[in-house]
Amino acid sequence: MTAATRIIINEIKGYHNFLKFMIFLVVLSALATMVRFIFGLGVTTNLNDVYPWGLWISFDVVTAVPLAAGWAPSYTVFTSRSWSRWYDLPS
Repeated sequence: MTAATRIIINEIKGYHNFLKFMIFLVVLSALATMVRFIFGLGVTTNLNDVYPWGLWISFDVVTAVPLAAGWAPSYTVFTSRSWSRWYDLPS
């Protein structure tokens, strides 16, 4: 068996392992979806009448919106360098 053949066989095995992992994730998410539809949102989110949805929504808005607002411009600047004509960024 040549070195090239061994490399190809290892790549195929790695790809099969990746597919097995992806199938595992699909099965896991399908199970989580079934639990959510069978038992309702209370089991999934651990929210009830004592801890209302407003608390969760306010936490989500307070944390997710600023993180997304800071991530998007920095991703644009540092990956595409499209703003380099306005800002002095090293190439």
